[in-house]
Amino acid sequence: MRTATATKSKAAAPLAAGISLSAGDLTTPKTAGGDQWVVLGAMRFVLAIVVMIGHLDMFDQVPPALRFISNFGAYQAVFVFFAISGYSISASLERSTKGFYQRRVNRIYPTFLFGMVVAVIPFLLFGPEFDAQSYYVRAPESAWAFVANCLMLQGIAMRGTIPTFNPCWSLQVECVAYLCAPMLCKMKDRVLVAIMAISFLAYIGRGVFGDLQDPPTSMYGIATIECIWAWIAGVLIYRHMGSEKVAWSITALIAWAMGSLTKFASDFSPAYLIGAMGIVTHAPMIRVPERLRKLALYGGDLSLSIYLIHFQIYCLVARAFPNANGWEMLACATLASFAVLHLIDRPYTAYAKRASAKHPEQLSAVT
Repeated sequence: MRTATATKSKAAAPLAAGISLSAGDLTTPKTAGGDQWVVLGAMRFVLAIVVMIGHLDMFDQVPPALRFISNFGAYQAVFVFFAISGYSISASLERSTKGFYQRRVNRIYPTFLFGMVVAVIPFLLFGPEFDAQSYYVRAPESAWAFVANCLMLQGIAMRGTIPTFNPCWSLQVECVAYLCAPMLCKMKDRVLVAIMAISFLAYIGRGVFGDLQDPPTSMYGIATIECIWAWIAGVLIYRHMGSEKVAWSITALIAWAMGSLTKFASDFSPAYLIGAMGIVTHAPMIRVPERLRKLALYGGDLSLSIYLIHFQIYCLVARAFPNANGWEMLACATLASFAVLHLIDRPYTAYAKRASAKHPEQLSAVT
């Protein structure tokens, strides 16, 4: 892995985005020389683990020894992911706008589409309805649901997501943010704050005056409307890097909203979110020991595979082996994540880099 200093002298168009970023690829004049991408890589890995263990609760299989991790909240972790994504995409666009959308497709779609294939397998094996231990699974009534998910239209053109691919609801928010990112990152602070405020009010309004809709079951883009504020928060954090006032204001906002105003909150939520967002906002100031850098970057790369494959594996294992316990389900999901990283994610990323080196005009076609 190239260091930030090496990247500064010979920068390549960044292929990373969203919840799976590589440190060296996103170095910019503003961020050169820091360990922030190493820190954020480690942070994404920790958040992915929180999500993976938290989702065991849907199968009533969280091992007692890991209950404290599930109490951090998978839902809350996703909002920190959004903030990291907004931060990272801002850096990517500052480095280069050429081929931005192609880079997003290259980074997300191979693993996502493989996850879609795995999500269909339980229905082929066990039929349109089945119990995966305590989690009831029912296939969508129309094949359109699978097509819509493949086009990232889950929660927009169809209600929710495929039940065997529960976590992919957040990719709706990510994709809308990606589409708007070149415009959002050029907006003035007051415009971003206004958009963020509208989204935030929609979020807390549903939490205070009504039932906050479970994002995996929402429709008409409601999840994006209610969640985009966290992504924009990441943009503002990057833009005002080094400002303690901005950093702690946004940290407090996310901790309060996610720790107090959601049915998914736990006793750990506020402190956990303050700590997580504190790390995100102060990532440029954190230095990582050299012996841990590669491990942190590897964890960041693995986070995408963990996020997009674990739930399908849970459904498969829970239905095929009704007596499987949480440790066994977790082990299967972890092994599958390693396999996806090394057999799908990394090979395609390497191919995309080779293709862009041979035909750079393909990446500059979309700006």
